[in-house]
Amino acid sequence: MLPKSRRISREEFSSILKAGKRYASSHFTLYVAQNKANLKKPSQFSFSVSKKIAKSAVERNRLRRRGYSAIKGLVKEVKHGYLLMFSFKNKTVSVESIHKELGELLSDSAVLL
Repeated sequence: MLPKSRRISREEFSSILKAGKRYASSHFTLYVAQNKANLKKPSQFSFSVSKKIAKSAVERNRLRRRGYSAIKGLVKEVKHGYLLMFSFKNKTVSVESIHKELGELLSDSAVLL
């Protein structure tokens, strides 16, 4: 799990959805917005799972934890000053495909060093 300082608060979700660019893969949608308040600050991440995707909180939390553990290895390669929000499209996703798709989305969005 990422430290709390590297995670996005729920209050910022609406601004990211409005101002951010969107990138899609088969299992995720990535919203990327620049952190206007502080461009020198390390990038922050969040994972969102809708109740349409996973009905129970246990399933939603499990998917979020898998996402955070997958992004943990890629955090050092991401440029500073970005807000990155990943949204799951479906719940049938393997750990290997999570790692692969997150890397592809980050490279497509040009936020990797």
